[in-house]
Amino acid sequence: MSSLDAFVPQNGSTHDESGFVDAKWKAPAPGVMKVNVDATSTAIRVNGLGVMIRDHRGDAIMAMGHRISARQEPAVAESLAIRLGIETAKSIMHGSSFP
Repeated sequence: MSSLDAFVPQNGSTHDESGFVDAKWKAPAPGVMKVNVDATSTAIRVNGLGVMIRDHRGDAIMAMGHRISARQEPAVAESLAIRLGIETAKSIMHGSSFP
């Protein structure tokens, strides 16, 4: 079983034989934040990291983008986005009374 096959049933996503994923956002349980992250890079050596944090109703708690000037390998850029998402969620949890 591929990691994609393990991921898909838990997230209600579907994929075809080409590997295309039709992902659907699924709300977390009440009182839980959901952190989505992404990273992007272009040929002009600019990377961007994005973080979106939502509550169980799908309401945005925080959305942010962060620009990185050094070009990174895709896996490294995604790892940086994950770290930024975790750090952001931790700062929200420690700085507020959520939920």
